[in-house]
This record gives sequence, C-alpha cells and structure tokens, in this order.
Amino acid sequence: MSVRVGSLLPPDLLRRLAGDDLDAHVEKVILLVSVDEEGWPHPALLSYFEVVAHDARTLHLAIGSGSRTARNLRERERLTLIVVDAEMVYYIKGRAREVAPRMEASPEDAIFRVGVEHVLSDRSREGESPAVITAPITYRALDPRAWRSRGECIFQELRSSHGGRTERRA
Repeated sequence: MSVRVGSLLPPDLLRRLAGDDLDAHVEKVILLVSVDEEGWPHPALLSYFEVVAHDARTLHLAIGSGSRTARNLRERERLTLIVVDAEMVYYIKGRAREVAPRMEASPEDAIFRVGVEHVLSDRSREGESPAVITAPITYRALDPRAWRSRGECIFQELRSSHGGRTERRA
C-alpha cells in the first residue's frame, strides 16, 4: 500500500535524483506515466541521465521532443514518475512545463520542468504481505561508452537548467 509522504522529495530520493551517486544508478530505469488524449496512462522509460532534481520541489526531464510523451505533457501537463529499487518504490506526481524545445547535448530532446505536487512511498509495512521489491528495472546499453558519454552531457545540461530561465528558441 502506498503512503503519501508529502509534497517534497524526501532527502534520500532528492540525493538520488540530484545525481549524488549517479554511478550506482546508471543502468536503472525510471518510469514516466503521462496522460494521453483519451485519458489513458501512457508509459515511457527514462534513465537517471534524463531526470535531474534541482531541489525538493523541482525536476528537469529530457524527453524526445516529437514523442507522444512530450505531446501529452504539453497538452495535459500531468505525470507520475515511478522510481523502483530494491525494497523501495516512490511515486512522484507533478505538473510539467516545457522550458526548452531542444537541448544542445541532444537536439531531438526537449527540457521539461516538473513541479512536484505529491510524493508517495510504497514499502512493506507490518501486517502487509511480507514480499518486497528485490531489484530495480534495469537496461543494458548496446554501446556503453557512447551511451554514457551522451547521457552525461544530457545530465549536465539538465543540471545547469534553472526553472525555465535557460529557455532557448529553436
């Protein structure tokens, strides 16, 4: 059962999404769920290079500019990010706004600023099923060096973005 933990990223999640130990999370997936034009959840997968917390209230995301996810965020703004790892799950609910239509590090991606509205935690508690999540969702890069180099450039650009003040025009 999930429990609301507030409207701010808790310290452990903030550190993780700020990139404090990026090497420990580079092969892990973050799920993004937006809302499509028919009201259905639309899933997408992001890497830790594509999600950066600036503070406990603000995230920046790199999203394919021409993707359905980007269209959903532009039109309806709402999203849920799902962070899964061994023995922990967080659901981050927020509203997104595009702040740059393309990135210098990855011109096919746009930058979205997310204002965190609700954070929920899903951990086993006494009286519930004794089952726990044992591992995160992961992926393997086909060309690890190229992928990491590109990812680090995206991460650094997202990290240097500040709430839309770095908006660029295409």
